[in-house]
Amino acid sequence: DGVNQFGRTSDIEVVGLGTNTQFDSPDPAKLKPNLDLAKQYIKLSHDVGGSGVKVKPNNFHDKKQGITREKTLEQVGRSLAELGDFALGFGQEIRLEVHGDMTGLADIRKIMEIAKSDNVRVCWNSNAADRRTTCTVRGVDPGSPMRSGIDPWVEVKRNSCSTSGST
Repeated sequence: DGVNQFGRTSDIEVVGLGTNTQFDSPDPAKLKPNLDLAKQYIKLSHDVGGSGVKVKPNNFHDKKQGITREKTLEQVGRSLAELGDFALGFGQEIRLEVHGDMTGLADIRKIMEIAKSDNVRVCWNSNAADRRTTCTVRGVDPGSPMRSGIDPWVEVKRNSCSTSGST
């Protein structure tokens, strides 16, 4: 109840909550607790007046163990679909942080196509490598296939990239 009161009476606007939940583990005993924890954060974000929760896709695993890149992307996408459906009931968005091994545009696009949820979005970090990726995205002609592949999930408000090539 104190959490609900904070959300209603505080002068602080909560945009959303960041989590360290990750959906790449091939072990169901590790995946399920991450999904459950993300759902708790969705409820908490709702209770404090936030609009969404940030989650991570994270890493690829050993192909020698039969865990292909495609299998991992599919698992992350299905996890986001589940969370997106759950979050709808709380008026929340799921914000996929481009993180770990999964920072390539093709990988993020595949994940988002699998997730197929109107309330699942993408957010980039501000690390040097991520700024280069974001600048590449922002600098691409809006009509190009690369740009159109991510536009449904990324809102680009302005081009803040340097033209000198520095990050």
